[in-house]
Amino acid sequence: LCGQCKPGYSITLGSSKCLQCSNNYLALLILFVAAGILLIAFLSILNVTVNTGRINAMLFYANIIKLANYEFFRLREPSFLIFQILINWINLDFGITSCFYNGFDYYTKSWLNFIFPLYLFVLLGIAIFAANKSTKVSKNLPINMLSVSTTIVLISFTKLLRASTLPLTYGVVKTDNTAHVVWLFDGNIAYFSSKHIPLLIFSAFVLIGLLLPFAIIMVSYPFLWSFAAHEGTCFEKFVCFFRRRLFKFKPFLETYDGPFLPKYRYWTGLLLILRLVVYFIVANVYTSGSNEWFKSSAVSAICITLVGIVLGGKIYLCDVNRRVELLYLLNLSILEFLLLFLQLSGQSNEAQGITISISISLAFFTFLGVIIYEKYQNFEPIIYRLRGKEYVSRQTKCQTKAYNRDRESDAFHSQKYSKEDTNITEFLEVLDTGRHTSVVINEENRKQGELIQHLLLRPGDKPNTT
Repeated sequence: LCGQCKPGYSITLGSSKCLQCSNNYLALLILFVAAGILLIAFLSILNVTVNTGRINAMLFYANIIKLANYEFFRLREPSFLIFQILINWINLDFGITSCFYNGFDYYTKSWLNFIFPLYLFVLLGIAIFAANKSTKVSKNLPINMLSVSTTIVLISFTKLLRASTLPLTYGVVKTDNTAHVVWLFDGNIAYFSSKHIPLLIFSAFVLIGLLLPFAIIMVSYPFLWSFAAHEGTCFEKFVCFFRRRLFKFKPFLETYDGPFLPKYRYWTGLLLILRLVVYFIVANVYTSGSNEWFKSSAVSAICITLVGIVLGGKIYLCDVNRRVELLYLLNLSILEFLLLFLQLSGQSNEAQGITISISISLAFFTFLGVIIYEKYQNFEPIIYRLRGKEYVSRQTKCQTKAYNRDRESDAFHSQKYSKEDTNITEFLEVLDTGRHTSVVINEENRKQGELIQHLLLRPGDKPNTT
């Protein structure tokens, strides 16, 4: 049946081909081990992490290309190979057709799809645990290890999404008026058989127990965190309970929303939800045999809507992040629109492959420009010193804005202050008086760079000089 190779043949990594393989290819395990360490080192050294805000759109671009254009990765033209490998590697796929060992089948390959992301999590867990136990280890580890960890989680999301949904699919084989429910990717394995159940349960746990809650939390927690709840109604009690449970994960979550303005902190969660939407649209087209133009139309509409949101408002603290995101989203929107046009006009898969390859090339040069920009900031202090000027990095300015934003949001999310002759109001928490006070900053004084603090103290209280 479908999904099983001929005797003496084994399924390959990076494709669904069957080849005659030997066990010598198990040496690839060394490559996988080294790849995990190199990926973590790459993200850490180049500072390509989610808290900078410049990798989010690139990951979304690569994930949508992989999810929505699976036909492109079936093309075997040598001119497309390098572009296929680039997108596959970003999605944590091997990307190269290769044997693994003699007798390798699709069932084992489905388990293997979970291994590499879990291996990355184990590496990060060991590093963080060792850093907490040893001062010497913590000094040698990168200072942005938390940001690297959250970036690995975001990179692994789509990989785990695809790996966890494939074992859940099924097909029906009819023989002599008898219907047999089998696993879609290997008709020799009956659905709910003793061999299939462990893979089915683990996949359902990853999808329903990890991925879906993570996406929902990422898109909803900014709203729940800013909601003024005092445990009055049942809903307020639920919000307070939810916030208390999330508080211990706040440093982890803040690495995702740190680059954004307060009202757009849901952006990372929104992109995760859209990944789920695109994937299930594509899965429906693939399993039901619907027209390809429906898939391209839906993906184009999603991308154009995102471009409109980015153009309509400043979603990032640093405007350079907004420009980078806009480049990726425009690239993706134009690509999906062109693919829709090519499909409706009956163009060949090769024409669509050329279009996708050009789009990937532009995205790669955009990413290269981001890396150069990040490295240029390392030399900016030297240039400013040569000019005799004081240097303040753009990242520091953005982090300062984020700090001020979080201080106001966390301490005063349940209070609203207004004054007719005041344009900007900041709030400070006076710890020695045990109550909140407001500090009014007039726009005129702000323009002059002066900060006027009005501390509302009770008689006999000493001013806070901190």
